[in-house]
Amino acid sequence: MRRRISVLLVEDDEDDFIMTQALLSEIDEPKCDLTWAQSFEEGLSRLVDGSFDVCLLDYALGERTGMELLAQSATAGVEVPIIFLTGQDEHRLDVEATRLGAADYLVKSRIRADLLERSIRYALERARSLSALRLLNRELELTRDQAVRANQAKNDVLTAVSQTCRESLGTIVACNDALEARFAGRDAVAEGYAREVREACRTLERLLTDVLDMSPSASEAPVVQPRSLALAPFIQEVVAAVRPLVGHNDNTLEVSCADDIGAIETDPAHLRRVLLTLLANTCKFARRGRIHLSVTRRSEGGVDGVELAIRASGLWMTPAQLELLFASIPQADAGVAPRGAWTESGISGSRRVCRLLGGELFVETEGARRSVLRVWVPDRWAAGGEHRPS
Repeated sequence: MRRRISVLLVEDDEDDFIMTQALLSEIDEPKCDLTWAQSFEEGLSRLVDGSFDVCLLDYALGERTGMELLAQSATAGVEVPIIFLTGQDEHRLDVEATRLGAADYLVKSRIRADLLERSIRYALERARSLSALRLLNRELELTRDQAVRANQAKNDVLTAVSQTCRESLGTIVACNDALEARFAGRDAVAEGYAREVREACRTLERLLTDVLDMSPSASEAPVVQPRSLALAPFIQEVVAAVRPLVGHNDNTLEVSCADDIGAIETDPAHLRRVLLTLLANTCKFARRGRIHLSVTRRSEGGVDGVELAIRASGLWMTPAQLELLFASIPQADAGVAPRGAWTESGISGSRRVCRLLGGELFVETEGARRSVLRVWVPDRWAAGGEHRPS
């Protein structure tokens, strides 16, 4: 058996109450239980109580109006669907009632039992939909809050680990300096090893600095810190950092970068992270391949810039497959959007960084069996990314 519908009538005229009662009695399904509130104050109190399925609200309520009650009920957070009743057939009232949240608008002289039943049925269905939407919104807000807390916790851990690594790195550097001083002029081989350790420590220190720089609080906006970047030494640093990964899958790495290629104005930390991410992922998925990194000057959309292209002969995929594969690789996410948002995957995260720098990341294939990742950045960064090619 279907449950009965509880109906609240806010109406100061007894004749209209009797008429409404008669109309509701003609409705077979659903059966309605009518409660009559004879004043503005009583009607608002009953609505705030929230124990009704639907409300029929008259426009004229003595010195007050149904419009005022409608507005106040919305302010009070009333979720009971309200059907507005009036003796005036005015489009203006209809529009205003709808704007204030009324589920329907009926002219008293035209109300029939079937029309009233239809209006109540539609109002109830609308209320169920709105209730489901509110529930979904609350769940989404809860999920968002949980994600914010989780990202912040991850950011705190990342910062703590990075700082601990830096402290340990400082100890390694100090010990290596002491060993280098002891072996100076005595053991050329040991001196060579010490120099390699020193250079490796410097590379790790720069990477740790980049990690810490990319761990802002959730409320911070993306920050680009452009400065002049000499490309040849920069590429040497990146290659040195990624070189240990190259041989894991029997790959080889070749670099083409002219010593006189010059400098650009960009954010070195962001660009370094893009290249390290793409090179590391390429090394991971290429098998017995030749990975080639080329750095060339090239215009894009009429803007002068630099292209850093990664070609892998051992990574035979279409651009769509390449994007999908790299997108499945979780990256270090230092916080929530917008800065953390660009680290959600290899390709999409790196593309966000490139666009922030005014450039673009292209995923393509050359010929039948060679993939290419092309990073293009302008010679000079401009706020707002005006240089980004279309």
